[in-house]
Amino acid sequence: MPSEIGEEQIHAKWADPRHRETARTSTIPASSAPSSAYDKLADVKICAACQAQGIIKVQYGYRVMDQVCEQCDGEGCIHPKQKKRDEVRKMTTAEKVERMQKLIQDADSLADLDRYEAALRSGMLDEVLLTPA
Repeated sequence: MPSEIGEEQIHAKWADPRHRETARTSTIPASSAPSSAYDKLADVKICAACQAQGIIKVQYGYRVMDQVCEQCDGEGCIHPKQKKRDEVRKMTTAEKVERMQKLIQDADSLADLDRYEAALRSGMLDEVLLTPA
């Protein structure tokens, strides 16, 4: 005696496994996903100049040469702190020292003052200027 099989059971049995995987993953609740990782990645943008390749093709005479993308420094993506990093790199030493003096004037704790003093003595001003107080 043959058992009756419904149309849904046949579709479920012979469906493409990729479709079943997407159906399972789409039912995962958003609350179980690690939100801090998604928050950090939400600020990262794909570089529009190189289309996330990190390399730009430049025509030089009859040749086509590969150059590192200047906008993303060859990374292929733009980080939120990258603009600030580029600003600090372009600053002269005198401008960095002026900014450090402003930070020293606005310092609230002795730990911050110690950190600023250590940076001035070692010459590693970029690290202090990039990190938030």
